[in-house]
Amino acid sequence: MGRFADPTPKGFSGMWSPPFDTTKPNIHDSKAEFVEERDTVERQLSHAHGLFEFLASQHMTDEPGWEMAHRVCKKIDEGARLQSKRIFVDQPEALIRSNAALVGITTVSIYLLKDIITEFTNRRQELADQEVEFWSGQSRPPNHYARTIALRFARLVAGEKHLRPTVGAARDGSHPSTDFGRAIEEIFEVLEIKANYRRAAEWAVDQLTEEEIAPPVNVLGSVVGLDSKPKPTPDKTRAVIEALLKKGADP
Repeated sequence: MGRFADPTPKGFSGMWSPPFDTTKPNIHDSKAEFVEERDTVERQLSHAHGLFEFLASQHMTDEPGWEMAHRVCKKIDEGARLQSKRIFVDQPEALIRSNAALVGITTVSIYLLKDIITEFTNRRQELADQEVEFWSGQSRPPNHYARTIALRFARLVAGEKHLRPTVGAARDGSHPSTDFGRAIEEIFEVLEIKANYRRAAEWAVDQLTEEEIAPPVNVLGSVVGLDSKPKPTPDKTRAVIEALLKKGADP
């Protein structure tokens, strides 16, 4: 990982964690089990979107229904603030709840829901990949774990470098000739994955989308002044919500 970015875990809790997810993907024992998880993820993603849009609508003063959403959210925020006075802050979780109540629990939840929606969307994509690989009637790939790890690493590298990784082999054909290929080969050795690095790496690179390679848009930074070219706005909260709705309506 050091060839592409700083691999040092951030914070004590991540000290022994790998720089990207190396867990084996969940391979279901039956199609019924797969369909149950796929449908559950889709259903919960829909619920999360619905709650996100309702909480966000309290800040959309020129949209129909915002006054009702504002009344409901104001009542929830007031109740949470009263409850926070009874919270004894002796654990990090209690401090988080207390601070969220002081800020406004419905507004804080908008940001948390955006992260939840992103992770549900990632899981939906993983399941879509598995459906193609395992449950579409096509032949089973040589090593799904190898492809999954190669794809996760390719996405990480693309996000760090904003370039499509390249795969190549030395003249004798037995050794990788690029940093990305060498990293994949070493990762497979560490994780004891017995698979051809080149086939997995080439497949992973082919799956990358332009959105995964392009530099991310600093949605929050541009609003609160962290971006190099901040966009002034009279209502920072509304500007953040509008940006999130536009960027993440259906990730």
